[in-house]
Parts: sequence; C-alpha cells; structure tokens
Amino acid sequence: MEGVNTIANHNFNGISRHYFESGKIKSIENIADGKANGEVRNFREDGTIEGVQHYVNGAREGRQVVYFETGKIKVDANYKGGQPDGEVKIYNEDGTLFGIKIYKDGQEMSRQKF
Repeated sequence: MEGVNTIANHNFNGISRHYFESGKIKSIENIADGKANGEVRNFREDGTIEGVQHYVNGAREGRQVVYFETGKIKVDANYKGGQPDGEVKIYNEDGTLFGIKIYKDGQEMSRQKF
C-alpha cells in the first residue's frame, strides 16, 4: 500500500492520505489544484508524529517541525517560498538546544553550536 492515496488526477482538491504496507497512516496532506496546500503531517509506522510542515501552492511556507520518536522537537524551522528562511533550531534528544542556523532566502548565513 506504499504510496496509495486518494488522488484521482493532477487537479485534485481535498485530502491525500499515504499508507505504510501495514495499512497504518504514513502522511496526511491537504491538496489544492494538485499541489500541497496547508498542513502536511508525517507519521512513523508506530503512529507517532514524525513531522508537520505547511505548504502554499506546493512550496514549504512557515513553520516546519520534525520530532524525535519521544515526541520532543528535533528541528524547528521557518520556510519562505520553499526554502529555509530565518532561524532553524536543532535540538538534542533530551530537549536541549544543539544549535541554531540562520538562513536568508535559502542560503545559510551563520550557525552556532551549543
């Protein structure tokens, strides 16, 4: 069932669901005119949340969060026009801050490790 979803054509509007071979949900995304638009949630096969992204017209936009299996935040980033923009915070599994990268228009401007 890998990759199976509810899209019938490239002009699909609605919710697309992808599943693991086990039948468990892998991702849920909102689609408008065949492109990701709105929130996309990705899951691990055990059902825990792996990440939440936001899209506008198929490009990442706004806050993007990736989680450890424990549920703690692993990466917290901001995107603009499909590219990282602003702070990207990277965390250790215990929740402490590992580092920060600063991006402008997709280009890394600086980084700091803790």
